[in-house]
Amino acid sequence: RRRAKRPAFFPRLPPTMHPRSLHTTLLALPLLAPLAVATVHGAQPSCVNVTAAQVAGTPAANCRALPQPCLATMRPEAFEGFSKECVANLDGNAIQGINAKQISHMPPDAFQGWSSNIEYMGPACGGWTADQAGNLTDEHACEALGQDCFAALTSDAYAGFTFSCVSNWRDNELGGSVTAKDLAKMSPASVAGLNDHDMSAFSDQCAGFRYLQVVQLSELACTAISPDCIQKMSTRACAGFAYAKSPVCQALSEQCTSEKEQTQSTLDISEEDFEATPASLIEHRASSTSLGQVGILFVVIATLGFFGVRYSRIFKRSIKYKSIHW
Repeated sequence: RRRAKRPAFFPRLPPTMHPRSLHTTLLALPLLAPLAVATVHGAQPSCVNVTAAQVAGTPAANCRALPQPCLATMRPEAFEGFSKECVANLDGNAIQGINAKQISHMPPDAFQGWSSNIEYMGPACGGWTADQAGNLTDEHACEALGQDCFAALTSDAYAGFTFSCVSNWRDNELGGSVTAKDLAKMSPASVAGLNDHDMSAFSDQCAGFRYLQVVQLSELACTAISPDCIQKMSTRACAGFAYAKSPVCQALSEQCTSEKEQTQSTLDISEEDFEATPASLIEHRASSTSLGQVGILFVVIATLGFFGVRYSRIFKRSIKYKSIHW
């Protein structure tokens, strides 16, 4: 009997895993070349038994031939074997078969391989982690992100975006996809990459802006901030306009604080933002709390003095008593 030829698509397997004939069922052919499997009785290829080690050993050029049914049937753990070289060669149609749970197992550095083919991911973006989003280094990948991907992303994933990626987002793609919670998770450095098209789409989302994010807003972004957006901002966020880098953004400070109490805007700053708070604001906070600190110090000193005198008397009596009885 002629032995079946070993598929060239995946790495060499133990002999017990090789297909013995074309009549073998697909579940018994974990690593057949997808294009070859598709010809077996017209069946669809299944990669349900593929392991991460086998994926990791697959030549990057072969990844281009992976069909959608193969990726769709892979176990999530198998995605741990993908490399950036393999990801760069994935076909757009095949990517549509990936789900969120599978993509969550892909190594963060593999995301460096995504390019324009990432636009086919869609709802699977819901599986991204912050580390994965932070590894989107190709500008074409960031340009290819669409509304269906933004809408599927978790708030934690937004925390990973970098300035370079955000600045390459396509105009009008965010739309209503991003929420206030998503925006609050973004780093101040990444928020600096938002442009006028992004900001013009924000309304309720502006409630998520934080103080340091507002400080980092670009001049282009500030030109598109609507009155409705400003109204949704917290007093803490409004305080950031006064210390923004751009004069255009600084000019929004008075408008933003006019409907809010100025004292709350300057004092209601979280400890998270305190380290990077401008020096003038730190001095203001220090002066407002100095009297309280002096009062507390006085009470502590008075208490220590009272107990010091009391215990000194007791000690003296104890010495006197011992001297008499000795």
